[in-house]
Amino acid sequence: MPVENERKFVLSDLKTKDFETEDWVHKEIWQGYLKDGGRIREYNSEGNVSHLFTYKVMVDEELIEIETTITEHDFNALRTVCTKWFNKTRYTERHPDENMWEIDFFGDKQNSYFVMAECEIFNGADKPVRYPGILEDRIIYMPERADKRFTSKSLTNEEKAATLYSMLRKEFLRIG
Repeated sequence: MPVENERKFVLSDLKTKDFETEDWVHKEIWQGYLKDGGRIREYNSEGNVSHLFTYKVMVDEELIEIETTITEHDFNALRTVCTKWFNKTRYTERHPDENMWEIDFFGDKQNSYFVMAECEIFNGADKPVRYPGILEDRIIYMPERADKRFTSKSLTNEEKAATLYSMLRKEFLRIG
């Protein structure tokens, strides 16, 4: 089974334009949650649209992620029963090596209410082997893996997410 091994990092003082280089691939994501815990996504990357169904579940303290492509017809049928819709702009490293980094801007591309990096860590390691240079001095918080406040589903509540983000930025500036 595919085990997801990722770490999340809350970022500050970054804009989408910072990632509009040849090193990063841009995607617009529209995502909704099904009542049984699954989710559906529509990805639009440079005019190429795809649809995915994902289901995640904890098994013996490991997060198992099952993801499969679905048709546009199935996506449109499932979206009628989804809750908690949101959009985000994602930048993925074009040439990942030891790790794969994704930067998510929650909300409108020009006016994000939360910015978070996810690093898919390969080979069972606990932390990233390297950090992209653009993230230097921009990481303000690294949540514990079990901290549910930092799941995409939790961050669909824009008001709560913006309040959390503001609090983390203030705390970072206070101790930084």
